[in-house]
Amino acid sequence: MTKKSINADRQRSEAERQLAGTPVGNLPVLPDRSTEEILHELRVHQIELEMQNEELRRAQINLEESRDRYVDLYDFAPVGYLTITPEGMIVEINLTAAALLGVERTKLLQRRFTRFIASDDKDRWHRHFINVLRHNRQHQCELLLQRNDGSQLDVQLDCLRIDVNSAAHNGRVNGAMGCANNAAKHGENAQLMRITLTDIHARKQAEAKLHLIAKVFEQSGEAIMVTDASRTIIMVNQAFSVISGFSEAETLGQNQSMLQSDYQSQDFYHNMWMTINIEGHWQGEMAFRRKDGREYMGWLLISRVLDDNNKLSNYIAIFSDITEHKEAQAHIHRLAHFDPLTGLPNRELLKNRFRHDLSVAQRTQGALTLMFLDLDHFKNVNDSLGHQVGDQLLIAWADRLTETIRGQDTVSRLGGDEFILVLPETDAAGAAHVVEKLLELSHKPYQIAQYELVVTPSIGIAVYPGDGTDFEALSRSADVAMYRAKQAGRNGYRFFTTEMQANSARVMQLENALRHALERNEFELFYQPQIQLSDQRMVGIEALLRWHHPEFGALLPAEFIPIAEDSGQILQIGEWILRSAIRQCKDWINSGFPPTTIAVNLSAVQFRDPRLPELVMQMLHEAQLPAHYLELELTEGVAMDNPLKVIATMDRLHANGIRIAIDDFGTGYSSLSYLRKFKVYKLKIDQSFVRDIHDSSENRAIIMAIISIAKSLGLQTIGEGVESEEQLDFLKEKGCDEAQGFYLGKPLPAAQFEEYFETLELKYKP
Repeated sequence: MTKKSINADRQRSEAERQLAGTPVGNLPVLPDRSTEEILHELRVHQIELEMQNEELRRAQINLEESRDRYVDLYDFAPVGYLTITPEGMIVEINLTAAALLGVERTKLLQRRFTRFIASDDKDRWHRHFINVLRHNRQHQCELLLQRNDGSQLDVQLDCLRIDVNSAAHNGRVNGAMGCANNAAKHGENAQLMRITLTDIHARKQAEAKLHLIAKVFEQSGEAIMVTDASRTIIMVNQAFSVISGFSEAETLGQNQSMLQSDYQSQDFYHNMWMTINIEGHWQGEMAFRRKDGREYMGWLLISRVLDDNNKLSNYIAIFSDITEHKEAQAHIHRLAHFDPLTGLPNRELLKNRFRHDLSVAQRTQGALTLMFLDLDHFKNVNDSLGHQVGDQLLIAWADRLTETIRGQDTVSRLGGDEFILVLPETDAAGAAHVVEKLLELSHKPYQIAQYELVVTPSIGIAVYPGDGTDFEALSRSADVAMYRAKQAGRNGYRFFTTEMQANSARVMQLENALRHALERNEFELFYQPQIQLSDQRMVGIEALLRWHHPEFGALLPAEFIPIAEDSGQILQIGEWILRSAIRQCKDWINSGFPPTTIAVNLSAVQFRDPRLPELVMQMLHEAQLPAHYLELELTEGVAMDNPLKVIATMDRLHANGIRIAIDDFGTGYSSLSYLRKFKVYKLKIDQSFVRDIHDSSENRAIIMAIISIAKSLGLQTIGEGVESEEQLDFLKEKGCDEAQGFYLGKPLPAAQFEEYFETLELKYKP
């Protein structure tokens, strides 16, 4: 049974039910039964018709609502729809397509679609149009449209031929407004073309950009390498293979460390990746390793890439081979600044370095030594053995000089057999020590060809500022002193003044006496309080070394510590200082005094000792003193001497809970970028700035700058050498955290310092 017959039966049953409920009196009286039956049937049909009309009315409403929904979907679809005739006339178009063409919809009907095709694409559109009409399947192409305002737009066209009669028969045409009626006007065999317009302008731009990026990537003269978050290489360009020697197949899937060279230490790579992960990028020179094992210098820029969730996704490295550039640069630099025979700095480079060292000495009121050195009877070597042997002897002598001096010292060849040495931060005592080593080395023979030669120097010494305040004055003084050495019999040295000559003799005496000072218990530690300015409470104690010699009397560290460093005795002395200070701090705590930090100075030699962190922790463990009660002080110059190694040592000390302070801050050349990476707790403002607070506006400005820097880095500050209430008030007013100096408490031996504890009423009560 069909749905239609079922519906009819239902309507008839409903009509009969309604008719049965109608009062009999309301029905007309018929003369016979057959008439009544006919009337009954008519009534039933009437009710059926009324019911059918109601259903038709509801269906019409639903149809109109459905049509409105379709129109909205059609007009406001995210893509454009239009229908054109085989002649290319637009017969139907939605609002989206009209907007893409830049013309009102009503003005587009019966206009040729080719009007909106860009000139360069008209032929392609024509071929595509004919192809669609010939084949009843969907075709796609991309064209450039010429919009009504003259602008152009990349679009994708999806086209399908519609055979109007068959489409109408199959119910496929009735989705477009008025399409069937328009098609009917073209006869039974009329055809239409349905077109979907998709704006692909943004996609085309993105594709063009990606294509350009790909060309840049492949054709770049610089190597480009992309890794994932674990630093596994996932992409390289052609230049990468040319520079490194590794093919793409050999590279992909490997870790980027395959390019690393042993030229850089692991600390270098650790700090580089730490910088990348903190700052997002790193750039600089680096040695790389080629496939064949050869090393080359490159300039590297490496950046991290974060995804949309701000998580690390990739690293991008761009590098170039700068080996030839570095070699050319080095060659030019050598020609301009170095002696071609010995490779030592020439006079021009010497003067440059001297100016730098002199400025440091002037600012810090430190010492600076300049030496003139002339080889004794060198002319005889040239005259008897020839200049070639003489040149080889000069080269060997220069090498021996270089091995003897420190890294910050400068040795230069002025010409012939004359050399000049500049020793920064070296006073008369330090100069005497260097000279003794040079004279000792000169006794060792040189093997030049078949000759065994011994050559001795005559050395003249001038010290800033007593013997001159500039290069010329010091040079003259040193030159005069050198001739005095020659006049005295050669193979020796002379200071410019008799007073310095006497001082050099004292240095040698002190050096010899130092060798027995520990075993004879001549050293003693004095202790000076460090006061917190906010509440005048003692928060630290600095341990200071004193030497009581039976002949020389009481000696301050400034006189004998440099001698200990030069002679190599500082490690033993420094170990004794640390052990004694730690033990004393623990003894005070055990005696009931409040726990207080003990501060100990470290020399440059101590801090360069790789065993330092383990040695300190061993001492703390032996004394059973918690690490946070120990504060180690190192000077600003030591910190900046080799900042990467300093960072590594500081990190190890800091990891064990030991505090680090920078002593004499402001007297050296600190790099704020490194200072930020140092695990430093406190900056100590050098007493040279505190001393002249009220007489020097420059010193006041420096102090305020140091305090400001410390606060910005989250560091404490302490002013050294406070000797008056005015100095103390200035430091407190400017926000300095702590202070120490004679005004607050002079250095005292341990027993007397305990009385100082009690006078401040800091001792714990039972």
